[in-house]
Amino acid sequence: KETTLLDKLKTKVLFKTIKKSFSSKYFPEKEPCVYDCSIFNVEKDVYLHGYWQSEEYFKGISNILKEDFTLKNPLSKKSKEIADMICSSDSVSVHVRRGDYVSNPQTNKVHGTCDLSYYLKAVEIIASHVNNSHFYVFSDDPDWTKDNLQIDFPVTFINHNDVSKDYEALILMSLCKHQIIANSSFSWWGAWLNKNDKKTVVAPERWFAIEERNKKNDIVPATWTKT
Repeated sequence: KETTLLDKLKTKVLFKTIKKSFSSKYFPEKEPCVYDCSIFNVEKDVYLHGYWQSEEYFKGISNILKEDFTLKNPLSKKSKEIADMICSSDSVSVHVRRGDYVSNPQTNKVHGTCDLSYYLKAVEIIASHVNNSHFYVFSDDPDWTKDNLQIDFPVTFINHNDVSKDYEALILMSLCKHQIIANSSFSWWGAWLNKNDKKTVVAPERWFAIEERNKKNDIVPATWTKT
């Protein structure tokens, strides 16, 4: 708790210093995760503070971003084997986010987690659109996920990457032809970086545990399916 309080204090001091230094060039997000087109009218060298979690900010350069977000080094041997499996099947990535969403009371209060009923419904949606679906499950809590998430289709649980190589998990997710994401920016990017023009992406309707934030946000692209 002492560390948490100290970190919060440091963050407040940092933001106050930044805000004072930038003065008129400090541009905070007006509403969390709500697209604000006025950002394109601000001066150069401005400090942006917020989530800015909407593809509307960069949809116009999506092809450039998808090329830029590629690995410089090759995948590890195990990841390459899984990538080959993914690319040769009607692959669907499933991301189960737990970690601090479960262990940190403050984070859990804001975000919460997607329950098992969400994933089972999402699997049904995907299966109704995709023949011969093979589900690849990614999670920061692989043991819990394997014990609790029952999918009645071919499924592979991915658990070989540790935190030092979580970027490989992101790439593997993006290689899948379709996605079921959690209320997490990690799997959001995994789905967004997917280059399949005919992809089906299922996302949670309830992104936050705080209901007020669910009433208005632009997190999930219009072409994705919310449930």
